[in-house]
Amino acid sequence: MKLLMILVAIGVVAAGAQATAPADVIKVGPGESIQAAIDAADPGDTIEVKKGVYLEKLEVGTDGLTLKGKGAIIDAELRGACVTVWADDVTITGFRLVNGIMGIDASPMHSMHQIPKGDGGGAPIPDHAHRLRVIDNEVIGAALIGGILVWGESAVIEGNTVIGANGFGIHYRHYGDPGRTVIAKNTVRNTRYAHCAVSLPGASGPEPAGFGIDAAGPLLDIVSNRVEGNEFAGINVRVWSMPGAEGVPAARILRNTASDNGCEADVLIPTGAALPDHELMHQDGIHVEDLAGLGTLVEKNVAHRNADDGIHLVGEAFEVIGNKTSWNNDDGIEAAADDSRIHKNTATGNLDDGLRVTFPTSPPDGGDLVLVGNRVTNNSACENSDDGIQTEGPNHLIAGNKANENVQNGIIVTWGDRVTVRSNQANKNGQQGISNGSWMADILFNKAKGNACGIGPDIAGKGTGKGVVDEWHGNQFDTGGRDVEDRCMDYLEYF
Repeated sequence: MKLLMILVAIGVVAAGAQATAPADVIKVGPGESIQAAIDAADPGDTIEVKKGVYLEKLEVGTDGLTLKGKGAIIDAELRGACVTVWADDVTITGFRLVNGIMGIDASPMHSMHQIPKGDGGGAPIPDHAHRLRVIDNEVIGAALIGGILVWGESAVIEGNTVIGANGFGIHYRHYGDPGRTVIAKNTVRNTRYAHCAVSLPGASGPEPAGFGIDAAGPLLDIVSNRVEGNEFAGINVRVWSMPGAEGVPAARILRNTASDNGCEADVLIPTGAALPDHELMHQDGIHVEDLAGLGTLVEKNVAHRNADDGIHLVGEAFEVIGNKTSWNNDDGIEAAADDSRIHKNTATGNLDDGLRVTFPTSPPDGGDLVLVGNRVTNNSACENSDDGIQTEGPNHLIAGNKANENVQNGIIVTWGDRVTVRSNQANKNGQQGISNGSWMADILFNKAKGNACGIGPDIAGKGTGKGVVDEWHGNQFDTGGRDVEDRCMDYLEYF
């Protein structure tokens, strides 16, 4: 009996030793095949590729592999993606990828071919990869669909450089269980439009591909990326609702720089091809949609010289804090949003409004949209070619802002009701300092001096809706008072 127990114990120890055996490191040098090493590897192994040029396209179907390039160049010779992945927990780092139809493809985008996975031959699913890590790679001139394409959950796409891709620079779609994906510290330049026949649910046609970073999912961190000279939006984000992802910020768009994105020319559509959904053809520096109101944070981004808005937000429950926008071809920040806080942003020299808060086109839940309730506080909107700050809709708080030396109005409320305009400074603007077109407005403790229409603010609100001031005290204007109508042309009369 004692001997049997000893033998059993030895067997348990041996099994444990086998289970914790270290993974292999397989080294590949010039003249050897990386694909052969991948085919021979076991889950958890690392393949180290030495400096050199490797004329092959790779396919990774084993979970847990790490491909580590040490100055290695993979040249796919336009025969497919440089690296295709349909396994989970894979890491790809340190490669230069050239002459691929795509750089790294972990999506069903290239040919929609399907690969059986997980159940040993059951119903196939589109190839995708969960928990993929793509770190410190360089993709040059991906020829057809994009530089880095990932469909899966909990990805890390960090420190990569993608230059001159056709289609998408970096493209991500969340499929799988809730898990936060990080897209950080990447540089994406000069992504060009390509006609990719892939549609999202609800889209009226194929979505256009010409974005620097294009990401959609419930839990996204888009952090410290640099996107420049891309044909459509520099960063395009759609936040999805998903069970299990509630209670945390759905997306965090932080410290990115987006410059010189968008083009004014019409894109070329191949003869006979379906037209892309023009509602998705954004040319903003940063474009974010959170239609479910999950609570998206947009903070400390820089957006300048883009073909449309610097930052464009659609949805509800945004926190928009400390962003800098300048010299964009439309608005600095445009928010078609409700229940949002827009705080401590700067907008300078934009060709339309510095900060424009518009009424959402339709309520996200399909019901009646009654309360908007945005808080526009402590922003600086100066030297823009139209208004400094323009808002519309009910229940806004507009407080503590500076709107100076804009070509038209400093602060204008085009329509709405129950709006509070408090403690703002609006000086030396080309029309009114503060113009009100809302009902039941409270205009309190503002300063408006040296504006071209110096009689006082347009407190009567002569446009549609016949605005009414409810509370008026503590304001400092050149002249004028509660019952004085402005002699200048009103915004709504002009249009």
